Amino acid sequence: MPVYTYQLLDGGGVECGLLEIEQGINEPALTCHPLTGQPMRRVIRDAPYLTGPYGERRVRAQISNPDNLGRLGWTRYEKDRGTGKYVRTSGKDARAPEILDPGKLQNGAGQLGLSRESKLC
Repeated sequence: MPVYTYQLLDGGGVECGLLEIEQGINEPALTCHPLTGQPMRRVIRDAPYLTGPYGERRVRAQISNPDNLGRLGWTRYEKDRGTGKYVRTSGKDARAPEILDPGKLQNGAGQLGLSRESKLC
């Protein structure tokens, strides 16, 4: 699934941070942060140009390895095809729930995957 970049916005529409969300290609763009409800918009970014050992695909595969994610303090969820809920597959943070139910999140957030916030307002 592709990873989309979203620009977080404060209440007045001022840009204030970036967020990456793994989402299905046919899903509509999100307008609010899936957990906080903060407004955001999808950003179009340049295509990657690196190849070889430092190419985006290889680096992403190394980073998204469940062992590396847990070691680096990230939490990863994978969708259970039977229930549609997301089950934690790596990460040991006690604050992160074992199961996420997208139907109970604000804005009916689509697919949640790896996400990273650069800064908040």
